[in-house]
Amino acid sequence: NNIKVIPTTLDTNYYKKNTSKIKYKKITIVWIGTPSTSIYLNIVKKTLKKITEKYEVNINLIGIGENKFENLDYKNIEWSENTEIQELSSSHIGIMPLENDHWSLGKCGFKILQYMASGVPVIASPVGVNRLIISDEYNGFLANNEKEWFIKLSKLIEDENLRNKFSERGLISVKNSFEVNNFKKLFLNDFLNLKKNNN
Repeated sequence: NNIKVIPTTLDTNYYKKNTSKIKYKKITIVWIGTPSTSIYLNIVKKTLKKITEKYEVNINLIGIGENKFENLDYKNIEWSENTEIQELSSSHIGIMPLENDHWSLGKCGFKILQYMASGVPVIASPVGVNRLIISDEYNGFLANNEKEWFIKLSKLIEDENLRNKFSERGLISVKNSFEVNNFKKLFLNDFLNLKKNNN
């Protein structure tokens, strides 16, 4: 009866300061994560291959380590705190595929927030908190299967106005609901109240 929920947050001002004003010349689809979470890329590997066969696009995978994805043309980019925002903001579309399992239901949607804070339109699997962050077709896309991933990636690749619309709305979503400064006092007050109640 006394549960407080504070979501994952970002400092949007920090992202704004480090955002690149220049996009890659070729449409670039980006994923960011760790070697252990890169397994989720297998969900969209076939779709990404079809996309590269239909469109002149680049695929940048940040933080996959030494993992390899056969039969897929991509660039393996080493993760760095100093360059991650620049890499994300230079791209055109961010992706977050997930399996619908118990582990994924506990994930916080941090990739989505990073993309949005970097001004990058996003497509994600409708799993767990992803469905709370993204309003499908308003500030991003949710994709349930290979067919939807292909259709929605294609829409964003072909439609610059749609990319811009999702970019603007995504950034507003982060500022309104996941900005660290909006939760700082609440977070500290909750701990102070706990201390008072225990004295």
